[in-house]
Amino acid sequence: MNTCRSRIKGYREAISRYGMTPDESLIVKTGMSFQEGRVGFQKVMSMEQKPDAIFATGEQIALAVYSETKKMGLHIGSQLGLAAFSCDPLLALLEPSVTGLGQKGFEMGSMAAQLCINEIENENKSTKSRAETLSNELIIRKSSLKTSADTLVVSSYSSFLSGKNSDESLVYIY
Repeated sequence: MNTCRSRIKGYREAISRYGMTPDESLIVKTGMSFQEGRVGFQKVMSMEQKPDAIFATGEQIALAVYSETKKMGLHIGSQLGLAAFSCDPLLALLEPSVTGLGQKGFEMGSMAAQLCINEIENENKSTKSRAETLSNELIIRKSSLKTSADTLVVSSYSSFLSGKNSDESLVYIY
């Protein structure tokens, strides 16, 4: 299973679930490296309609967006929301800290080990491959909060990420 394809599929399904039509022009496809993230973000920022928020498919992309916004003089949180499909501890150390999906690494490892043990114990029996899905936890941090007059106000993109519908948000995912 390709992780990026699954994440984009999930994005499309979430948009559809809230009665909206996914806009394919908001999905910028790039590689997963820091450099490719920089190029993807520059492409997004060259579009006529600038984004309200970026939902990065990985921490390297999120770090690239973070870096590029600093170079452009933009402020994450107040001018551009940022969230990542991962919740690397490094993202929590940035200021503002970056919203992300907390993945259950320990549970994933335990499940993978159990599947391997089952395969070894049943070596003479034919076993079918199967996919397991674990839920994630959305960890909302400052990067998806807009600041207004010294007060933190949850913005449209935080509402979108937490499942509250907003037709006004313009979220790019890559």
